[in-house]
Amino acid sequence: MDDDGLLVIDDRFKLHDGGVFYKDVVLHYHHLLRRGYMSNPNFDFLGAFARYLHESAEVNTFRVAIDHSRMMEQRWYAEVIEMDTWGGPPFDPSSLDDPTAVGLTVVNRNQNSLFRLTNSLLFTDFLWSSKSGIKTFQAEEVSGADSLFGPYNLNRYVHAERDITAGAFRHFDDAVKVYRHEDYGSRVNAHLPAGPRSWSKPKLFRIDGDIATDEWINLVCLFMKSNEMVIEYFNPAAFRQMFDLRVRDFVAWKQEHEAE
Repeated sequence: MDDDGLLVIDDRFKLHDGGVFYKDVVLHYHHLLRRGYMSNPNFDFLGAFARYLHESAEVNTFRVAIDHSRMMEQRWYAEVIEMDTWGGPPFDPSSLDDPTAVGLTVVNRNQNSLFRLTNSLLFTDFLWSSKSGIKTFQAEEVSGADSLFGPYNLNRYVHAERDITAGAFRHFDDAVKVYRHEDYGSRVNAHLPAGPRSWSKPKLFRIDGDIATDEWINLVCLFMKSNEMVIEYFNPAAFRQMFDLRVRDFVAWKQEHEAE
């Protein structure tokens, strides 16, 4: 385990989308890597994470958070197949290595969309900064104040560093920011890099090395599964192609059809 409590993956471990095989047992992924933080694992993201480890382990190091309270014998493990179409869009990297292409982008959720039925999100912050040849990316989805897990509000968070001289991402990690509910109003009314500091920020995985841009984009989208604003940020045209008006704005779709 590293200082952040992440399991450092080496040849002793084999990753599957539903758990980590170690000797004759299966280690469960951290509960914050589950959908809604309580149900099945985020199979799409974890499957892509495991596949990318298999493909790039010679150049990258991988770490992942596990649930220290759960473990089972491998003989009880069963694969779960889910039919889903959530994925990462293509991405134009033309400005990634431009040190002046920095700043904040806020993508607001259209509250008339059907996406609001899947989770309580208000907006997503995307922030680029640059210093000494390294561009830093941060993204945080901001949930509604009434979206509570006990006394806390939880937001998924992405952090990455890109070496613009090498033209590659050198570091990538994700976490969940945990806010006390009594402090959360200040987060809803602010944007990165402002806003209150989270009460806790457990890291959930980490990759270091030479990370392919397409894989990075795909893993960001899959980690933030059910957050359509991530796709809308990376590729607005693909977002409109993937989701028709009925999904993007049900009210506008209804008015259009009533006019017909």
